Amino acid sequence: MRMCEWSSFERDLDQCIAGIERSEAVIEPLDVLGLIDDPALQLRCARISVREHSRSVTPSTFLPREPHARIRVAYLSPDFRDHPVSRL
Repeated sequence: MRMCEWSSFERDLDQCIAGIERSEAVIEPLDVLGLIDDPALQLRCARISVREHSRSVTPSTFLPREPHARIRVAYLSPDFRDHPVSRL
C-alpha cells in the first residue's frame, strides 16, 4: 500500500481477513481499522495481537525502597524505533 500498488489489494485483503479468522497474527490492530469495517474482526485481530505480544512478557519483581527515597520514573514504549516519543 505504501508503494500505491493496488492491483492485488482485494486478494491481499481477503488473505488478511482469512488469516484473522484462523487466529493468525497477520496484521496489527491499528492497521485493521483503516481496512476492515467489521467490529468483530477488529476485536479478534486485537485479541490475537495481545496474545502474541504477551507471550514474551515476564512479570517483574519490585525491589523494596527506603520509605522516603526518591521515586524513579521511566518512560517505556515497545516501539521506540521510529516513533514520535523516541524523537523527543
